[in-house]
Amino acid sequence: MSSRKGTLRIAWLVPTAQFGPYWVPLLKEFGRQYPNFKFYSGLLWQECTERQKEECRIESVGRCKTLMLRKSKEGYDRGIYFLSPGIIPALLRFRPNLVLAEAFSLWTLLAILFKRIGRWRVLILYDGSSPNVDLKDSKLRTVVRRWMARRADRMIANSRGGMQYLIETLGVALSSISQVTYLVPDPSTLIKKEITLREFHRPLFLYTGQVITRKGIRVLLEAVKSLGPVFKGTLVIAGDGAERQTLEKWAEENGLADRIHWTGWLSYEVLGDYVRNCDVFVFPTFEDTWGMVLTEAMACGKPIIASTAAGASEWIQEGQSGFLVNPGDVRGLADAIHKFIQEPSLIPAFGALSKTIADDFSPEKAMARLSDVLLKEGG
Repeated sequence: MSSRKGTLRIAWLVPTAQFGPYWVPLLKEFGRQYPNFKFYSGLLWQECTERQKEECRIESVGRCKTLMLRKSKEGYDRGIYFLSPGIIPALLRFRPNLVLAEAFSLWTLLAILFKRIGRWRVLILYDGSSPNVDLKDSKLRTVVRRWMARRADRMIANSRGGMQYLIETLGVALSSISQVTYLVPDPSTLIKKEITLREFHRPLFLYTGQVITRKGIRVLLEAVKSLGPVFKGTLVIAGDGAERQTLEKWAEENGLADRIHWTGWLSYEVLGDYVRNCDVFVFPTFEDTWGMVLTEAMACGKPIIASTAAGASEWIQEGQSGFLVNPGDVRGLADAIHKFIQEPSLIPAFGALSKTIADDFSPEKAMARLSDVLLKEGG
């Protein structure tokens, strides 16, 4: 560890890490390189243990609450995060040199307003781009974001889509943006617990995540139905959510009960065994700024069928590591599934390239790239 890393004090502000066990390897690596580091959040994942909080330098500040403004039929719901202003006393006690502020929340605004008092530099991180997150149709939010972007010391884009939004919508100069993919997979986090899975008909197609409208699961079921007897494999839906009961009933009524297995909610480590044992990972989302589960499947060496509405779909090499389809495209999704059924030899070849791509985005490599930016900005 360089002496500069040892003296640099960094605060990372993430309002909600509710669905983020994947933060653990990233934060451990970050803390290993930067001993004077803290991760602040208003909402943590359900399985977060006291040991993880200690290892990842996590400090909870207040409680993140959401005011729902508009329900979306197929995308993210729109709302406002209410966050504790206690983040400022916490930062003043910690005395960071750099504040890494996730997106354009109240905490980001406060970090910018208190820059001179706290004598810290603010770097805004933007995960990825999607319609209900970019909010291009909201003039007020766009104006406020432009104001914050101009006053931040640097922008860090996790994806190419996020970088494009910062440039084209917020007017941020290219010279003020670093494109560093920091939301990266670590298969060792997933593959921890060996369990005995029931025997499935192969190939095994897997979806993991929330069972909600936004994730496009109904489209996936319709694609399987459209294949009829051609679909001789199994589709596993690993997750739970508001749409599960409705979709299970629909699948049963449409003669898919013997081809679809519903696991319900799974712990993160048990989920890893399903990822490790599947043949193809499917992610038919209508809207996801990133889609960490997609990158995790790639890190486990799995071919991918994904919607272009997933930010992480930029990792996929079309026709070589997976297939991309438009969100809501039943026919396109069915065709992609059929290709793996018709040509099972594609599965190991595509999976090998998926892993090669993901290996270039390990936590260690991601932190090395991010460190280049942080050391420069930290003076």
